[in-house]
Amino acid sequence: ELDYRSYNNQAWWNWTLTDRLTGRLAYTSDRTPVSLKYETGRQLDLISRQAPEATLAWALTPDWYVDARYVPSSNEHSLESKKYLDNDATEYRYRLGTRSPTGYGGGLLLRDNRLDYVNPDARLPGSALDSGYRDRETSVYASWGAGGRTRVDGKLGYLSREHERNTERDYKGGIGNLNLNYSLTGDTDLKLDLARQLGGEEESANGNYAVHRIAGLGVAYRLTPLISTQLGWRNEIIEFQNGFANNALDQTQRVDRERVFSVSASYKPHQLVDVGLSWQQDRRTSNIQFGDFKQQQVSLYLLLSY
Repeated sequence: ELDYRSYNNQAWWNWTLTDRLTGRLAYTSDRTPVSLKYETGRQLDLISRQAPEATLAWALTPDWYVDARYVPSSNEHSLESKKYLDNDATEYRYRLGTRSPTGYGGGLLLRDNRLDYVNPDARLPGSALDSGYRDRETSVYASWGAGGRTRVDGKLGYLSREHERNTERDYKGGIGNLNLNYSLTGDTDLKLDLARQLGGEEESANGNYAVHRIAGLGVAYRLTPLISTQLGWRNEIIEFQNGFANNALDQTQRVDRERVFSVSASYKPHQLVDVGLSWQQDRRTSNIQFGDFKQQQVSLYLLLSY
């Protein structure tokens, strides 16, 4: 009952009409398993996603641009008990930004995302789920490269999530991320990631959502021109929002802490071929009963590029 087959198919066309007007048309179709981190049963749920995409960009000047992206998507669960989570979503994103040949850039981002559950009447009795929600985001973003050894990318913004009826599940607050990449030597690269975001794997599993505060470190080392190794560590605090309590008697909001450690190696025998092996351990502690979780995963992959 836990066996599954997944896939990810993508097709896209990047086009240029003039030296100022460019765009992109794309389509994504994938089937992925829902994380077992929030499941207690012995059946695996799979999500099938269909998502076309259209992007249009206009260069105002050599350094300034505006662009708009439109992404409608549908998400369908394989388990009958999860059909109440099937949804249709529509996202609009607009940006006004600048980029410089010297290595810096940035701008203003506006995003509007509307999600509607297809079968809201099928939700479980007593569920706090609404018929859907709407996200509105306003952010500023920036990137900067210094001397070829340091690269910094970041975003800082404000996000509001609104529900039609269950307004107690609304959210308003800051979001953002900071990514720092530093080349220590010609063979050693360091990476630092900090983020605060709304929503994650818990939404696909049960429709609840949480604020995720993330800190991560990574080290990559090239043993030879063809062989590379990577070490990674991530600490994540997951604070569930409005509607996920321990039980009817204890209304303390659920808070999880997750630590992830990974080791991987990759080999590139040919310009078009990549082979990799990785090991990862996820460990979660929680303030609710039976909320702790531990998972170890070994992956082997072969990537062909053409």
